[in-house]
Amino acid sequence: MEPMRSITKLIVSGSTAFALMGAVVIPAVAQTGSATTSPRDLRDQRRTEVREMREAQKVDFEARREELKKQIEEQRNAVKENFQAVREATRVKVEEKREEFKTRVQAIKDERKKERALRVDDQLSKLNERWTTHFINVLDQLNNVLGKVQLRMEKAEANGADVLRVKTAIEAAKTAIGTARQAVEAQAKKSYSVTFTSEDALKQAMRNARQLLHRDLTALRDGAMKNARQAVQNAIQSLRDIPRVDEESATSTPPVATSTATTSAQ
Repeated sequence: MEPMRSITKLIVSGSTAFALMGAVVIPAVAQTGSATTSPRDLRDQRRTEVREMREAQKVDFEARREELKKQIEEQRNAVKENFQAVREATRVKVEEKREEFKTRVQAIKDERKKERALRVDDQLSKLNERWTTHFINVLDQLNNVLGKVQLRMEKAEANGADVLRVKTAIEAAKTAIGTARQAVEAQAKKSYSVTFTSEDALKQAMRNARQLLHRDLTALRDGAMKNARQAVQNAIQSLRDIPRVDEESATSTPPVATSTATTSAQ
């Protein structure tokens, strides 16, 4: 009986020891598992990093947008002031010629012809002023659009896109807009007073003045103004040619190293 009791004690003590050892091992394993980052946790961490980075980029581009907006506004005000000075100088010149024209018109005996001549002379100067103002406003709009193109281009460049063609197109558009502004200012300086030598030649003189104004405005519209519009359109198109221009690039989105393992685990 003694040997049997000894064997029984040994088995019981061994089982107890094994149970105690298991109690130690199991928590250790549990602790090791909790310390290891799971694929899901790693993926969530990467997503958080990407989201924070994108938010930071958004703040940076918001600041850049405000800066660019301020630059465009300052440029617009400078152009406006310069154009206003040109216009005032032209008005003085036009008024001087108008007084001379009134003096010559007094020699016309037909009152209806006289009134018509004065009205046409006044209409010509106002028409030129109206159209040159319109052209300046159009150029301001084109410049605003170009500013937006530039901002999107800078964002695409930050995302790793090749924007060389867009940069070239933007610079060409800026040059075209500047050339058009100079042409509009030159047109604003012109005066179209009716010049005639006799009452019989007055009608033809008025027709000639109208045709000259129409020809100059048409040349400006179909020349420098059209070139500026086309140049801005080219910049817009070159930006559109960049694939997924408004999306974050792969370089700005850190890859999840365990994405394959995560997918297979799920």
